[in-house]
Amino acid sequence: MNEKTNNTDAPSRSRPNQLADHVDRHFESVAEWSIRHRWKIAVFILALLGYGLYCLTHVRFDNSLGNFFYKDDPAYITYNEYLDDFVSDEVVYLMYSAEGKEHGPFNLEVMTVIANLTETLEREVPFARKATSLANVEFMRPMGEDFIEIDELLADFPESQEALLQSKALIMNKPIYRNYLINDRADHAAIIVQMEATSTDSLDEILIDPSKPTSKYNAYPTASDAKVEEILARPEFADQGIRFYRSGDVPMNTAYIGAMINDMTYITLASLTLIVLLGLVIFRATLPGIFGPLTVVIISVILTVAFIWTADWTVGNFFSLLPTLVIAVGIAQSVHILLEYQRQLSVCGERNLAIAGAMKKVGGPCMMAALTTAAGFAVMGVSDLKMLAEFGFYSAFGVLATFVLSATLLVIVLSGKPRESDMEKTGKMAVHPAIFPIVEKSIELNIKHPNKILVAFIVLFVLAAAGASQLRNDFNFLSEFKPHIKWRQDTLKVEEEMGGTLRMSYLVDTHRENGIQDPQLIKHIEKIQRFAEKNPLVKKTQSIADLIKDVNQTFNANDPAFYTVPDEKDLLAQYLLVYELSGGEE
Repeated sequence: MNEKTNNTDAPSRSRPNQLADHVDRHFESVAEWSIRHRWKIAVFILALLGYGLYCLTHVRFDNSLGNFFYKDDPAYITYNEYLDDFVSDEVVYLMYSAEGKEHGPFNLEVMTVIANLTETLEREVPFARKATSLANVEFMRPMGEDFIEIDELLADFPESQEALLQSKALIMNKPIYRNYLINDRADHAAIIVQMEATSTDSLDEILIDPSKPTSKYNAYPTASDAKVEEILARPEFADQGIRFYRSGDVPMNTAYIGAMINDMTYITLASLTLIVLLGLVIFRATLPGIFGPLTVVIISVILTVAFIWTADWTVGNFFSLLPTLVIAVGIAQSVHILLEYQRQLSVCGERNLAIAGAMKKVGGPCMMAALTTAAGFAVMGVSDLKMLAEFGFYSAFGVLATFVLSATLLVIVLSGKPRESDMEKTGKMAVHPAIFPIVEKSIELNIKHPNKILVAFIVLFVLAAAGASQLRNDFNFLSEFKPHIKWRQDTLKVEEEMGGTLRMSYLVDTHRENGIQDPQLIKHIEKIQRFAEKNPLVKKTQSIADLIKDVNQTFNANDPAFYTVPDEKDLLAQYLLVYELSGGEE
């Protein structure tokens, strides 16, 4: 009876071992197959690499609002409705000062330069729709009781300093322009270049020359920002005693793209260099053992970019994490294979047998590690944030790519005919001898003091939980840049003199024709503005209410007491009609 019971239990206990043995044999077979078909695998991987490099030159960088949300997201739909009505909300905000010049921005020589610069920016900057400065800003003047004249502030450019100072008095009396084109102290002014493109536009819409690949000088916003920088460097603008501060969406997006590319380049190179040094010193790896894992992770990153481009996605904020992530995961997998390969090589002295034995031993654990890691990232695909969901999916792809390449490409790199140098490694340790005492001490410490270690980690967990409770949510692109970045320095100066450069837009839909011609609605909009301005983070608000108040003030001899919204609906409608008939374009 006992014999029967034992015979019954034996198969059930052996099933897990049978499955593990089957997996081990499978990976041994994969390694042997890869060795036999090494040239086919090499050609196939080279073809994939070629496709990946093609995608690398065509993938699009996009950290705009549209890259955060799905197209059916209500917030994104509303944003597109806004763009349908107002073309684009992206600008180049160019603040300037002339500290060495009397009257600052209203110095006649300075104003002449700014007038020329404004025209040049509007004419030459790619995707520029309109450039506005004190020299050409729309300005309303009263012309009798029933008519107003709307023209550029300096349509008849002043010939004397005194005439320009008269224009200064006029514009400083208009609240609509203060802290927008001129600050309250009148020592800093601005040129605003409104764009006709946005970072959410399709790739064919943001290329200057669609026949050429995406590059700094061929795509929005980098091409626009590069042109602004080139124009400002011209002697007629750079050598006139005027200091410029470049801010706004276009320089911000350009700075972000540049920082992301630089960071990925330097961090990736630093990671790869560190891995090479550790491989040579600690793991005693040969050149194939060093460059094999490096090749795996580099190709995995390139193939992940190809995956992004093929899926018609864009490279966003989170992508900068990918190279380091793929390197960390890919090298960890390769190191497991490499160490076991070196151990096997020290026993048999033959490369092909060593790599097949290594894959038999660690192929299964590496596969499970890759699958569980990829699954962890893929779970982020359920996020409501499009950028985060995409990051989860392509990170999972990158992790799996490192495993597949480790099981094939790394195998053929480490395999080969027996060499005398391989025989010399027989009986030698796979890692540096100094590593073993550290490992042994760690094991000894864990065995002798398990309770103390457990208590220590409980304390660390409590402290970590307390620290996590102090974290705060924040979304400010300015804080994403280090203090030495010029765009951040310029933007901080702009915020100090003019107010914030980040904007919040509310789209008001009346659902009826000419619905905006309602004084009560305009006053409600004005109340929203006053409410918003109570927030210490809000520097200035603008709406159609400001335009209507400016028209009302103009019709009443520029008397500041009439900078209000009229109560009569007919009068409001007449104001808007006269404004349009007089050439108003705002």
